[in-house]
Amino acid sequence: MLTRHGYPGHKLVAYTPKLRTEIRGNEIDLFLKNHPEYEKCAIIDDREDAGWNVRHSITKLFKTDEQVGLTEEIAEEVIKYLNK
Repeated sequence: MLTRHGYPGHKLVAYTPKLRTEIRGNEIDLFLKNHPEYEKCAIIDDREDAGWNVRHSITKLFKTDEQVGLTEEIAEEVIKYLNK
């Protein structure tokens, strides 16, 4: 959906480490610590804990509904955030 809106798909990061933790934000934070080249990160997830324990200065959580997924409206918000 982001690619359809003109955001280059090759700039999207798809995978984070799988930790034995219940807090999704820990996985995202570890990924960012191991990849300091990223200056901004859009977290798109249906779990509120995806934004916990993450460096908030470079991240923003865009929470989706687990039944609906990524909507056009959220995709547009993500694109605006990343293009700032």
